[in-house]
Amino acid sequence: MARSGLGSPRQPAAPPPVQRSLEPELRQLLTCPVCRELLDDALQPPCRHLACRACLDATYRGQSRNRKCPFCNVRYAWKEVRPAALLVKQLAELLTEVV
Repeated sequence: MARSGLGSPRQPAAPPPVQRSLEPELRQLLTCPVCRELLDDALQPPCRHLACRACLDATYRGQSRNRKCPFCNVRYAWKEVRPAALLVKQLAELLTEVV
């Protein structure tokens, strides 16, 4: 007797895709190249590199002119430095909580 209305038997669900942790990549992106710690109160010179406020401040102590990015040597004035994007700050805080 033919089964009516039941359709074909269900196929087993495909296994979930392999998930890898993004933590190492995020940690690398959110690490200050000066102190090698997670960014703390991150700032961004016009060249768009990121560093902790204390690290940039210490790097330029005594230099009122001719400030240079410690990473790419681009010259800038302190007034051109901006706070890092809120997302960068939030991600760094999240990684700090993970540790």
